[in-house]
Amino acid sequence: MSGGSLGQEVLARLQTLQLPMNLQPQLSPWSPVGEIYRYQLTGPYALNDLKATQDWLVRRELKQVPGVVDITTFGGTTKQYQIEPDPQKLLAYGVTLTQLISALQNSNANAGGNYVAIGDQNVNVRSLGSMRNIDDIAKVVISEKSGTPILVRDVADVHEGFQPRLGQVGRDQQNDIVEAIVLLQKGEESLPALGALKGKIDELNHGTLLPPGMKISTIYDRTRLIEVTTHTVRHVVVVGLALVTLVLLLMLGDMRITLISATTIPFAVLFAFSMMALTGHSANLISIGAIDFGILVDASIVVLENIFRHLSRRESGSIARTAIVRGLRDSARPVLFSTLIILVAFIPLFTMEGVPGKIFAPMSITYGFALAGALIFAMIFVPVLTDLFADRIGSGSEARPERDGHTKLSRFFARHYTRGLERVFSSPKIVWTAFSISMLASVLAFVFCNRRRIHASARRGKSLGPRDSPSGHLIQRSDSSCRPDPARSFEFPRSDASHVARRPSRRRDRCDHF
Repeated sequence: MSGGSLGQEVLARLQTLQLPMNLQPQLSPWSPVGEIYRYQLTGPYALNDLKATQDWLVRRELKQVPGVVDITTFGGTTKQYQIEPDPQKLLAYGVTLTQLISALQNSNANAGGNYVAIGDQNVNVRSLGSMRNIDDIAKVVISEKSGTPILVRDVADVHEGFQPRLGQVGRDQQNDIVEAIVLLQKGEESLPALGALKGKIDELNHGTLLPPGMKISTIYDRTRLIEVTTHTVRHVVVVGLALVTLVLLLMLGDMRITLISATTIPFAVLFAFSMMALTGHSANLISIGAIDFGILVDASIVVLENIFRHLSRRESGSIARTAIVRGLRDSARPVLFSTLIILVAFIPLFTMEGVPGKIFAPMSITYGFALAGALIFAMIFVPVLTDLFADRIGSGSEARPERDGHTKLSRFFARHYTRGLERVFSSPKIVWTAFSISMLASVLAFVFCNRRRIHASARRGKSLGPRDSPSGHLIQRSDSSCRPDPARSFEFPRSDASHVARRPSRRRDRCDHF
């Protein structure tokens, strides 16, 4: 089932739910891979102040950035003004708990007072009765006794606290921080949104909106990932083109065949990119890195070899284009069927669903478009390019640099391969012994490399290791078990792991982002 039809099925089932307060469920506008930025709010302030600034200022400012759909906050403490009644004092003053709650509710409200006409203008009147600090709460009158008002501070202890916590975030040696994740709107581009986001963060850090000393510190920025991916793709294409061209020149020994064959690679890659842009598909590092440039030039080499063979064997005075057409006709069917066989092998990748389908479907689509572009180049452009210098190829004059059809390099390999093959057939026991030793060495190397996988993961980015705690586990206990050992926290070289982060928490919902 495709992503669109699956989403429609989920939405249809959500509509059958009966939710309170006339709530209507909708599909979330953010993407599962929409995490583009993480930051930490730092400063010489208490966690209550940091969390309050994040919730009421930073989050609202950053949500105004185009392309940002939401800001998810983790860590910190949510400020509360807590009132703890003393039962003995309540009995002594004859005040009930219901009276205390009613007095607090009635004293914490704004009220409208209609308007006052001043000249030609109407001025709205409003009474501000909301409590602003602990002192306002402590002075609320509950009742009176013998003409003496009974205040909240007479029967209860009023202080600032925080809401019971369900989670905590740590970073390096900081055991309690305020962290936030910026989520990208579904269908938006990452780089423009990141550019506007970093501009807004720089404005907040150097402006006057944030309290003095409070800053937004970057934890993760997808810009680096995009730059590395783009550089890797460019490196793969350029180096692949250069290596294939060099190998073709050394093995074919003909500059014209080499240049025409090598031109297949940029044409096929650009054709694949164009088709993916037209069909709405996106390329990634897996899809581009999986393209085998050697396979892309196979069709052009076969067509060129056959055309050159017909040109070199044509009769003196005959038309060169006739030989080109004959050579193309002889090689068209084998080239077409070989390409179709390769495309058929990708059919299982097109049928994959879920996470494997998301990973391998772009690779198969990119590879299919690239092979189609290489086939079009071999069938249409190769004959045209060959016709540009076909008249220079006489009968038998330029069939090959060497008369036997080999270059110096290919003749060298063929000669030594023949000698080696004869020795292999004459000493089968030695061959089997060498094979066994090689297999054993390969298994040992695999086991050794598998143990060091965590190091490779750290070098490539971040290593995530979720660990579940028993149901109802105390959050303070979970945090102490997750804290890094100061003696071993940074035993990795700084070039391998730059930060160690943890977040023991109980999910408030099922949309948590690790």
